[in-house]
Amino acid sequence: MLYNNVGCKLSDDIIIDLDPQQKHSLDFRSNLEFSNKGQVPSSLIGLSNQAMNVTPPFQNNIAMQGYEPAEGANYQAQEKYKFLYELWPSNNQICLWGRLMTGPKSDRFHNFFTWFMIISISTCFFVLAAPYIWSEVHWIYVLIVIYLFISTLSFLSLTQFSDPGIIPRRQILELQDKNLHLIHRERLEGTGGCPDKRKRFQPQQKICSTCQIIRPPRCSHCKDCGNCVEVFDHHCPFVSNCIGKRNYRYFLGFLFSVLLLGLGELAGFLILFFSNFGEGIQGKDGILIQNQTILVIVLFILGIPTVILTICVLLLACFHMCLVYAGKTTKEKLTSNEQPKDIIKTAPSIIWCDKSTSLFDLRQKIPISKI
Repeated sequence: MLYNNVGCKLSDDIIIDLDPQQKHSLDFRSNLEFSNKGQVPSSLIGLSNQAMNVTPPFQNNIAMQGYEPAEGANYQAQEKYKFLYELWPSNNQICLWGRLMTGPKSDRFHNFFTWFMIISISTCFFVLAAPYIWSEVHWIYVLIVIYLFISTLSFLSLTQFSDPGIIPRRQILELQDKNLHLIHRERLEGTGGCPDKRKRFQPQQKICSTCQIIRPPRCSHCKDCGNCVEVFDHHCPFVSNCIGKRNYRYFLGFLFSVLLLGLGELAGFLILFFSNFGEGIQGKDGILIQNQTILVIVLFILGIPTVILTICVLLLACFHMCLVYAGKTTKEKLTSNEQPKDIIKTAPSIIWCDKSTSLFDLRQKIPISKI
């Protein structure tokens, strides 16, 4: 006997002793009780003893409001995962839960020196020279130095914390399931399962034995960070990062910003020195440095490091401008592993400064089942 309102089929031998009036009063949309003497259960729940006589599932596909499956039935546990930065195999320092990445810990001293010199010399300029220049020379001069100071710190931050063009290692590419064409799947005998880095996969392409990937032209492996970097220029410990395809423009911006900042602050110290050599440095509330000897010592302490650093940055900026004009990288210029001339000539000199898409996302969620 089939009750279409709920889609349950009840065998006739269970309800054979019910009279027609009782049969008519059956309502399967509620929990009914039957009055027959032990021949049927007292409710629909009791029909579990006659489970073989009930034909599941509900064949007419009518939605059962209030129906809840038993605990554990149709339950699918949420798959756990890890973020990609937790699995990153190189020497990079990762900050803010994968939102920022910089160079190895060995660069901390050099990087601290860069930040300290920029901030300390600029602070001395703003405290000692800027008030005098603002009132006696021109206020625009101070605003220009402030702009250069902000620009220098901005480009330094972008250079330090941006992806230089890293090509992830083989295991990371497999976890991401992206850019699998970069994976070198050939296993050579006698190499411990790693490809021979001297074996060329195809013309102008080499194999990285550490990352187990195919290195595109002008790509090199950085021993400091432990990554292969596209259009690798050099590893700079003072900015604590590799300089490559994706952050070379930021590095150039940092060089020219800090160069102009150094020249501006040096000129401000000289203006202050020659204008107040016989009077001392006077502030609004009195004389800050009245003794000429102390004045000379302070300006020399500030001026000499500024001159030395400015000259070094000037030479470095000129060197990189020559590289940009020639279309070469620092590694290609200083080593014998120079790329063939046909590759350099076919590409514009500035093409390796283009902002390309990063090949990884440190915040990507990787299911544990794939690890």
